Amino acid sequence: MPVTSTWATDPGEHRHAVASGFNRELVDVRFVPTNVNLTYAPNAIVVEQMRIYPDSYKSLQELTRKANDLLRVEGAARDLIAAARAVNPHLLVQRYTAPEWKSQLHKIVHHNRIWDVLTHAERETFARCISKTVAFVEEKVRGAAKTRAFKGRAPYSWEAHNLLDAVGLLLFYYRRIDKAGMPK
Repeated sequence: MPVTSTWATDPGEHRHAVASGFNRELVDVRFVPTNVNLTYAPNAIVVEQMRIYPDSYKSLQELTRKANDLLRVEGAARDLIAAARAVNPHLLVQRYTAPEWKSQLHKIVHHNRIWDVLTHAERETFARCISKTVAFVEEKVRGAAKTRAFKGRAPYSWEAHNLLDAVGLLLFYYRRIDKAGMPK
């Protein structure tokens, strides 16, 4: 198997959550501003493809607002791909919609499964990159899953949740998980 470096990104309008992999292992996670000037690009970049679900909006106004938001995010994602391709013209680009790579699983359930698949070294990498301890991240992920299991719902909003999505996308691309987040 050739040596490969991969970025998986959960794109954002102002910054992207990026998980970096090398030889099928997670080696870095970080937020990257959308206006970044790249001096390096990986062999492959995996990006979540934005998709609108029209039936999930109550009004045309709400649908239009969401569509405009997603168009801005999609534009930022395309800018990142173009910047990486300018540095590495042989860049492999893979796009997946959310249903393709994570099905319709609740974020808490999916993140819990992603955390299970990571090796101890990868968990340490993730925690170090966000300036937290493994125990802190584990409590966020496991605590939300336990609360959801007992109460049917749980508040789950913390800065690193988008980074866990990027990690999940990377693991899916590497075929280490299936779209339900289960190990392969």
